[in-house]
Amino acid sequence: MIPSGGARDGAAIPGCGRPRGRRSRLGRLRAGAAGYVTFGSGFGSKWDDPVHGNPATITWGFVTDGTTVDPAFFIADEVQGGSDVTRLRADYDASYGAGAFDAALQRAFDTWELVAGVTFVGPVADGGGAIGATGATTPDLRIGAFEPVPGTGFEFVGAVGFGPPGDDLHFPDALAGDVMFNLGSLFIQPAGAEGAPIVELGNDLENLFLHELGHAAMGLGHPAEGVGEVMYVGFDCCDAVNRDPSPDDIAGAEVVYGPSATPACQNGIDDDGDGLTDAPADTGCASAADPSERGTTFCDNGLDDDGDGYFDFPEDPGCRNAAASERTQCQDGLDNDGRTGIDFDGGASLNGGVPIAVKDPQCNTAWRGSEAASACGLGFELALLAPLRRSRARPAAPTPGARAGPRSTRPRRGRAGRSR
Repeated sequence: MIPSGGARDGAAIPGCGRPRGRRSRLGRLRAGAAGYVTFGSGFGSKWDDPVHGNPATITWGFVTDGTTVDPAFFIADEVQGGSDVTRLRADYDASYGAGAFDAALQRAFDTWELVAGVTFVGPVADGGGAIGATGATTPDLRIGAFEPVPGTGFEFVGAVGFGPPGDDLHFPDALAGDVMFNLGSLFIQPAGAEGAPIVELGNDLENLFLHELGHAAMGLGHPAEGVGEVMYVGFDCCDAVNRDPSPDDIAGAEVVYGPSATPACQNGIDDDGDGLTDAPADTGCASAADPSERGTTFCDNGLDDDGDGYFDFPEDPGCRNAAASERTQCQDGLDNDGRTGIDFDGGASLNGGVPIAVKDPQCNTAWRGSEAASACGLGFELALLAPLRRSRARPAAPTPGARAGPRSTRPRRGRAGRSR
């Protein structure tokens, strides 16, 4: 794992690898606290101006085939031979069509440009030199592909990416920004929209490169948890199509580079994670020029309004949709109806995950507005009318010596509980 806190004395953050293949997905709610990790802490571990919040222009390119890794570089013992991007491209294009490899990488570059203040320029011709060699700093991001040494750590990842320099203006760093693909991995292009399950075994190339760019270009590390986040790695990270940065990924990128020049309400990404994308579909967008998809409602304002550790729809269990309120009777930690049970979870979500009582039997969801049982039967008004109706419908008793009224005075049968 990569520590947060940034590089010092111009040294690049050590590399990160993403696991090969797929892992089992375990659905869970994610705590709404800051779900991103930046290598730098307000300064450094970014390209161009080291002060966080300032935009950058980042160059990229492929290392020349045959380029080796500098023996002094720690990962040199985990790879064998020289880089062979040509082979990697040919293998991928053979499966998915001519140009598919370069297109997947370009989409990853474009995605980060859409959500933060970065501009990528490339491919730029490689300046030469071994990976990690002193002075091998052109372009900023050098992309290679290597065979792993069996049994080493590199054999078990799809790729590694090395973070930006500690101070790009004053301490250019040869280790910074390099991305190394593992030629022993299987790279795929899964079909389906964002969130669709991946049934094939292998690494989604676009998602993997988007993740490694998160390290090498954006200066982001691994959050502790967060299924569906591009920067998350773990046993449940990679079983679904995930090519859109999450709200946490975007927040971290904006901390380092500031906002994108493209407004959030027209970038084709669900920036706030509410399942709605851009204007006019996302109700938080006043117009296509709106720089944020966040709205003003409690379940779409980017705040933890009810203090349960979860932010907005769909994370906060109290949010039925983006227009709702986070605090409901079925998730407020109170016994609102005076009967046995509290909330949908016994009050656990507001007590550090520990129930304070049994769950309320009427709260089948957190967003239910009342703990009281639903009214059943005729209802108050109809219950009062029913005896009156029966009285009007009953024929009058005949007086002595008189004949009963005609049968036609019998009331017509109606539906139960329905007044005529």
